[in-house]
Amino acid sequence: MDNRIYWLETDQCEEVLGVCYTVWSTELSDLTADLGEQTEHDKAHNVEETLGYISLDNVITIFPDAGKDFLLLKKDMTICQRGQTSKRRDISMAVCTFLGHNDIYDAEIDSMLQSGIEHIVTENEKTDFLIFLRNNFYLKCFLAVLKARAKHPEKVTLTLVIPEEDYRKNQTGGIPSYLIDRIIFPKQKDLNSNDHKNVIRWLIRQSTHLICCLYRTLYGQENHILDYAQSKKKLQIIDITNVDTAQAILERTPKMSDRERFIFERLNDGSNPKEVAETIGVSRNRVAQVLNHGCRTLRESMRSRYVHLLAENREQRKSVCSIFSAGTVTYESLTTFEYIVSFLLSSCGVTHFEIAVGEQHSGFMYVLKKIWNRTGFFAVQKPSRRR
Repeated sequence: MDNRIYWLETDQCEEVLGVCYTVWSTELSDLTADLGEQTEHDKAHNVEETLGYISLDNVITIFPDAGKDFLLLKKDMTICQRGQTSKRRDISMAVCTFLGHNDIYDAEIDSMLQSGIEHIVTENEKTDFLIFLRNNFYLKCFLAVLKARAKHPEKVTLTLVIPEEDYRKNQTGGIPSYLIDRIIFPKQKDLNSNDHKNVIRWLIRQSTHLICCLYRTLYGQENHILDYAQSKKKLQIIDITNVDTAQAILERTPKMSDRERFIFERLNDGSNPKEVAETIGVSRNRVAQVLNHGCRTLRESMRSRYVHLLAENREQRKSVCSIFSAGTVTYESLTTFEYIVSFLLSSCGVTHFEIAVGEQHSGFMYVLKKIWNRTGFFAVQKPSRRR
């Protein structure tokens, strides 16, 4: 075959992406090349000598530095009649994803996530973290993985998972592309739709580990996803929920109406919705409606608790970014710098910047002042001199 990229169909009627040596040896990351499958012939005679193809299945891998080129290649791929691939190489790598609520209820969520991630990284030779950015919880997961990668650069890979349609609309959703090791698009046939629940289920199917911060007593839709995860016998689930937060949820049940609290308590005691419905003489759908309304009250109260605790923590410490060597001033570097500062403000909670003396009259300072004048969100401080 020519030096191209092909969609292949195996004799088991599975689709794979066949990538020629010229492409995979120069354009693909080491991680992606390691995930590729080789033929028995290439294994026996060394693929570096045979210059053979590797095959990738399940996902299409898109790389930030050449993302647009790969999107164009995907449109123009040649379909062959049939091809054969060998079994995937055995790689000592954990694959981890995350599950949590739409809202955050733990003021210490950063340290909780860090602890769970550190546990997995310590226990495995390498770990690929799959992140689907759909709300603030998953953004927290993204930032926690960034910290882990800075600490263990040889052991941690950060992969952004995003439906292709969403990527075309909003690229990486405001995340600087160079923070991401790779981007993958789940196959549309594996999702059925771009509904976030289907994407998370797909992530669970790809993973060996799941870090979970889910409080079942809030009875959100995420409970069904956790049930799905627990049905996967080989999946290791790391629960990072906080005992104090779980207790705080129960302490807020008096805010519910009598009927809402009755249903809530019966379900927590082990009754199923059908039994509760028969007890109070209503339909199961009505039980679900009443429970949902009551849990909405609990969630609102827990959000208020989180905001209060977060404000207390912020009074004790402020998020500061120090800038001491920003490099040569060019249009490209200033544009990149502005993108980074915007990300730090919107996603990382940075409120103060300290600028080294040598940078205070540079173009980077101009960018900071421009954003400062536009947002009024942070202060630029001159670092104190030490004697």
